[in-house]
Amino acid sequence: MPKTKTYHHGALRQALISEALNIIGKKGVSAVTMRGLGQALGVSRTAAYRHFDNKHDLLCAVAEDGFNAIADRYGKIVEEAGPDAQTTMAALGRAYVHFAQEFPNMFRLMFSSELAGQARKPSLRAAVHRSNLVLGATVLQCQKQGVIRQGDPQVLANILWAGMHGLARLLVDGQLQTDEQEQGVPIMTTDKAGTLQKKAGLVLDQMVEALLQGLAPKPADSDAT
Repeated sequence: MPKTKTYHHGALRQALISEALNIIGKKGVSAVTMRGLGQALGVSRTAAYRHFDNKHDLLCAVAEDGFNAIADRYGKIVEEAGPDAQTTMAALGRAYVHFAQEFPNMFRLMFSSELAGQARKPSLRAAVHRSNLVLGATVLQCQKQGVIRQGDPQVLANILWAGMHGLARLLVDGQLQTDEQEQGVPIMTTDKAGTLQKKAGLVLDQMVEALLQGLAPKPADSDAT
């Protein structure tokens, strides 16, 4: 009979999350099972169920950790930000893309069909909302500074997020380079350490600038103020 391991309180929960991410990266979400996780970690299935009711509960916890991590990064940026809201928005976008590059498996799971809409547990929805609120608040500051036109800040934040998310997903999936052309599609290479992240930052800055220009107040809006 295989020998089981002993984990301190709370350590097994994190170990289950880490192993789930490892399996997702190698075989996909469908390969994750509570039994398999227990076997991989050398613990009984009963021990795993003390932390998560089922696989869906575990996956929600993984995604929740991801959204909270993004919100924490956002919070630090806002706390240390200067007066220029446009600069803050660019920094938030950069943090989002860097998170995706740093934790690609978690990032993919966070936006997977398995956890979309009503499939999200209340605590996961709260974590998503927490990160979204920071973007909305920064858009509101941009509006006050005349950088973004008037309108629902959260709706406008979603437009900016869509651009940030699209770039992040392209990078994570290896679909974007900048210094070569492959069949007419700009893509990103990783020929030297740090090159990908540096070039991704340049692309992101240009994208945020273009999005903000598109959301800038119209002449009629400026006249009204």
